[in-house]
Amino acid sequence: MATKPTRWLKIALGTFLILFGAIGHLIPLLPGRMFIAVGLLLLADVIPAVQRSLTRIETRYPTIHAALGRVRRSDGSLALSRVALLLLAVSLCFGIVVYLVFRRWPGY
Repeated sequence: MATKPTRWLKIALGTFLILFGAIGHLIPLLPGRMFIAVGLLLLADVIPAVQRSLTRIETRYPTIHAALGRVRRSDGSLALSRVALLLLAVSLCFGIVVYLVFRRWPGY
């Protein structure tokens, strides 16, 4: 279990990412599923119900289990540096897509 400041930070960031992902499902430019997945991964470290749900999903879908295995440590917790790199990559891709879309519109 994480320390209190880290725990609250993970809860806040995970909740924000899930909400941002939900908005992403409404706006076609945002990759909503990616933000929801990363938010759930962060919440899985601090909320046991989310961890149980992810375990069931990993059991049912082996490809998800393999992908999650790349961002987990040997003790089963998430390597936050890898999650941070994943968020950075998603943000960079989103920025490139927004740039490519809006550069063609006059007035921007």
